[in-house]
Amino acid sequence: MQPGSKYVTTVSANLPSESHLSRFCASDSRALRFEIEIPDEILRKYVGKRIVVQSVLTDVRGDNYCGSPLTGSADYVIPPYVTSVPQFDLQPEGDVVIHDGTIVLAARAFGNPAVSYQWQKDGVNIPGATLRSYYKFNSRVGDSGSYRVIATNDMGSVASQAVAVIVSAPLTAPTIQVQPVGGKVKVGSAGALVVEVRGNPTPRLQWFKDGVEVPGATSNQISKDSIQLSDAGEYYVVATNIMGSVTSVKVEVLVNDGSGSPAIRFGNSEISAARGVALSAVTPTNGGGAITSCQATPALPAGLSLNQTTCSISGTPTVGQDVQSYSIVGRNTSGASAAVSVKIEVPFCTVSVANSGSITASTDLLLNVASRGVSKISYSCNGGADADLTGSGGAPLLNTGGSPFNIGKLGAGSYSCVTKGLPTLSATAISCAAPNPVIINVEP
Repeated sequence: MQPGSKYVTTVSANLPSESHLSRFCASDSRALRFEIEIPDEILRKYVGKRIVVQSVLTDVRGDNYCGSPLTGSADYVIPPYVTSVPQFDLQPEGDVVIHDGTIVLAARAFGNPAVSYQWQKDGVNIPGATLRSYYKFNSRVGDSGSYRVIATNDMGSVASQAVAVIVSAPLTAPTIQVQPVGGKVKVGSAGALVVEVRGNPTPRLQWFKDGVEVPGATSNQISKDSIQLSDAGEYYVVATNIMGSVTSVKVEVLVNDGSGSPAIRFGNSEISAARGVALSAVTPTNGGGAITSCQATPALPAGLSLNQTTCSISGTPTVGQDVQSYSIVGRNTSGASAAVSVKIEVPFCTVSVANSGSITASTDLLLNVASRGVSKISYSCNGGADADLTGSGGAPLLNTGGSPFNIGKLGAGSYSCVTKGLPTLSATAISCAAPNPVIINVEP
């Protein structure tokens, strides 16, 4: 035999034709082996009997015969045939699976005759699940349950241990199913705000009062056994998980001290009122007795007034001013409410060219700028993007007044510049007073 040849054994035995003889190739004669596979029903007939196995070893390379055959034989006595009911040597284990994931369960049993399998969920056969391993792709919450496998042969059936499989719900952002509800309560009484939130994973909750976190208020309700005047305010809750967050509606809790005096509160305590523009009435809530008079300290800006029976603020401001705080108190025959602080600004700005009659490309442009109640002034020339007017150090130009502001030289041409002011308490810009736009002509 040459190195690298393949050896093929042809096996035969004095057994009925129902037996199955196998052929094996080996890289050398020492590794040569053969096996006989005999069905159980035939094997039982030959228990204790002697059989003779003959083999013919042939060296082949491809389809070409390349050597003389070697032959051999051996005697073999078939041992007694032993039957047994199935027994598990590998039990299934429970599983936790994410939504749309795959359930994987495996078990193994031995017995004689050979064992067959049937998987069950909650005691009911799973169609087609007849292998020792079970897979369920694209699993859903409804696939959660108790799983086991039944091992069966001619000698009987045995059930594996039952294991729990849990399939999680799909991940979802928080949603508020039930919103909190505010209202009026008396001092010393009990009360609660309740919210119902859904989401996966379970959202984390945080309650807020007047925009500030309430320490420890992280459940679906915030409650007190004895409510005090200091508990009055605006409440809401924020629900958060890895998929996002959601904020509930904001609700007012009004506390009546029981004496009949007013108990006012402004939901909007920061008011930006443009000069020369009518302000829509800003009215506080009242959790106490009827109001007969109201007072603001100091006096409200010129053009604004305080309604004496509601404490609402309205009117058309005529003078610009920076942000200022005012203390509002409501009274009746039973007494006065607690003072409520309100911030009011009347923003305005003006921008004009100081040297408009003599501007050339070699002349610095000088601007007259004045403002109140704004955080910055911006301009846009000839339809370009907004740019902030800035002073020394690059800070936004504010409240300069007095001396003109030098913004440097411009190239020759005609410029139409729209100017705006951004209020301190509002995100809505106002137009600066006339001239607006500012027309700038620069000569060569």
